[in-house]
Amino acid sequence: MFLMQMSLNTKREEIKKLEDKAHMKEEALERSEKMLEDDASKFDEFLRKNDKEAHKAFKGADKEIKDKQEKIEELKKLNIEASKIYSEISKL
Repeated sequence: MFLMQMSLNTKREEIKKLEDKAHMKEEALERSEKMLEDDASKFDEFLRKNDKEAHKAFKGADKEIKDKQEKIEELKKLNIEASKIYSEISKL
């Protein structure tokens, strides 16, 4: 009877150790899942911010191109006007 009780106690202790080990692994898994979710959230935020900044940069570049084209057209008009003035001066 003593050996049976000792064997039963040993098995209970082993079961308790296994349950504790399983519980610790579950907690570690939960922590890892939380970290993964946090990282995914931060990465999504990074992508949104990056897209927003890229859009802003493209919009700014488009404006600069448009402004440059307008300046080129204005310069062409001024050159034509200057040519006309030089032509009139040379006629005098």
